[in-house]
Amino acid sequence: MTVRTMMTIVGLLVQGAWLWGDWPAELAAHEGIVAGIQFSPDGSLVTSVGYDGKLKFWKGADGTLAREVAAHDKPIYGVSFRPSGESIATSGLDGLVRLWSVLDGAKLAELTGHQGIVSSVAYSPDSSQIVSAGQDKTVRLWATATNAESKKLEGHQGTIYSLALSADGKLLATASQDKVVRLWDMVAGAAMKELPGSEDAVLSVAISPDAQTVYSGGMDRKIRVWSVAEGKAVREMVTSDPVFGLVLNKDGTRLISAGYSGTVAVWNLADGSTIGSDKKAFGAYAVALSPDGKQILSGHENGKIFARPMP
Repeated sequence: MTVRTMMTIVGLLVQGAWLWGDWPAELAAHEGIVAGIQFSPDGSLVTSVGYDGKLKFWKGADGTLAREVAAHDKPIYGVSFRPSGESIATSGLDGLVRLWSVLDGAKLAELTGHQGIVSSVAYSPDSSQIVSAGQDKTVRLWATATNAESKKLEGHQGTIYSLALSADGKLLATASQDKVVRLWDMVAGAAMKELPGSEDAVLSVAISPDAQTVYSGGMDRKIRVWSVAEGKAVREMVTSDPVFGLVLNKDGTRLISAGYSGTVAVWNLADGSTIGSDKKAFGAYAVALSPDGKQILSGHENGKIFARPMP
């Protein structure tokens, strides 16, 4: 049902090649893999990063390019808007976290300390910290007031591929090559729980709005639903391919996944069923949902960003 239903919806809503106002259904964005996409908090901008080392700003209204920054000399893997929308953090193969002005694209700061690839980066909800993680198996906390490292969290036995912060900023979840999801207490700056059980590397992670549930996806082609209180998986949802990206809608009722084959799927979390899915191009490495919950963007191996409405 899912692919046909999704395409029917797209056919009804799209005339030619346009969705969600004037945003293009297909956008040539980067030379090489699009590794990260994020909407600004107010939805007025979309930012993307890729293996070409570029940070790009797209107008949320129509998808036109607003600004392009040669942000890193090597591939970029992580991107995060500050909650206020005034700056952006990027991270990548060069082992650096860099901060950028949204207003003019100027570099604001460079955070050094990681050894190897920095796979993921995020601002805390109150903007007081930046959290980064990567190949050196560590999570690093940076104080935004000084741009200095304030804490290093250790425990993973492999590269950390993804991290997610709860809406209140008190819970951090990390996904790793070591087949484990770890939970961290951000108030105490300490390890909280370990969630073993994945059969292969865990590539993506998300946290429910109430911070009671964690979602993970990885190379074993399963999305696991973890109870934070119980510290165990309470549901498994089987996917067609490895899961590279996960994002939740605001009320936590829908989960969007992006996979290696290029499949982007929307899941009903009430029963674990698939509401809709499509495959625009091979290798969906990144996925994002607009602040109003109406638009899904995915970044692919061919350097393109594809758009579709939330089913």
